[in-house]
Amino acid sequence: MLAQNFKTATDLGITEDEVLALIQVLGMLERGEISEKHFWMARFWSECGTVGCLCGWANYVSNGAAFPEVNPDHTAATIETALRKRLPLAALALFASDGRTSAGDAKPAHGAIALRNYLTTGEARWAEALAG
Repeated sequence: MLAQNFKTATDLGITEDEVLALIQVLGMLERGEISEKHFWMARFWSECGTVGCLCGWANYVSNGAAFPEVNPDHTAATIETALRKRLPLAALALFASDGRTSAGDAKPAHGAIALRNYLTTGEARWAEALAG
């Protein structure tokens, strides 16, 4: 088996807990453990209870250690503002909350491609992921 070649937390500008949680979410997506019903990138906040879905799943699998701004007691605007203050633009693009990225039609397989792109290159490249 080939070793994973992921960027470091420093490279990505996020915490080690966040990288580990995103790697866990990637595995879940690639194994089909996150259904279409529970993966929704259309809005920043949705009925699934996650933010941008990838961010929310990372928060969930890490018991709140990753992306602690995600809190069900906060409004979507409060969470998004807090994330925008702390995260680099590439991470915001991964979560489709940078104001330019559209991932509303993404399915779990697309999310896996974008997340793997992000972890290996530092860019989600959603357009490429959605075309695949």
